[in-house]
Amino acid sequence: MPAGRRLGDPEPLTRREPTLKANTLMVGARYGLVGNGPTRFVDDVRYAITDTIELRTALLPWPTSLMGRVRLGSVNDSLGAFVLDAGLSHFDAGVRLVPDTGEANVGVRLHFEGVVSWQKAIADRFAVFASGHFRTRNSFLPDDDQYAAAVDAHFIADILDNLAVSGGLGFASTIGGPVREVVVNFTETDRPGISHLLARDEGGEQSLTIPLTLTYGRVDSFDVDLFCTPRVYPEFGVLFGAGIRLRIDDLI
Repeated sequence: MPAGRRLGDPEPLTRREPTLKANTLMVGARYGLVGNGPTRFVDDVRYAITDTIELRTALLPWPTSLMGRVRLGSVNDSLGAFVLDAGLSHFDAGVRLVPDTGEANVGVRLHFEGVVSWQKAIADRFAVFASGHFRTRNSFLPDDDQYAAAVDAHFIADILDNLAVSGGLGFASTIGGPVREVVVNFTETDRPGISHLLARDEGGEQSLTIPLTLTYGRVDSFDVDLFCTPRVYPEFGVLFGAGIRLRIDDLI
């Protein structure tokens, strides 16, 4: 136990591994409600098979994805922890509670994504995190495919064992075509905010952002997140939101 920590204190955010402990279930959701452009809602339902292997899906309100996550190393190692996420990030069969503006054609769309990320703890209360994303939209409709990529980097600091802040940069862009999704929700598993504001009707085909977050976790099983994501290029925009993350150990 690090110096200054008492028995029962939550594990500081900068010392948490990017994967859950074996046989743990985590449910998380982030809701970007205030700011420019459309509302953004993302959720994660994760189950850890081992300490380093997970499965992930999302409920909107039924399962719409299936991805795997594998971790190599540890945030406390000299090289840090490397994580690979890959799989079906979103399945759209054209059934919507609220139709997307400008995308009324009913059809099957499969979104696949691969994410490589790295995180390392530095000193007693700091950590760095970086990730790269490649996302494809494979549509059964003509002229409806999409390719997009994103990178982001964050600096994380524990103000207290149960309170952390982070700030960074995020860049996202489509490749060889326009933004076809109302909002491109890149997979950011267990992250406290939303790093990218790439959307069809605002900002063009690229997005440069400065994601800022605040995380409060009084106990290891529950976190509350607040985030602010300003977009500074190619046009100004900002998104404010909040999220929660709930972990249940020893599920079976």
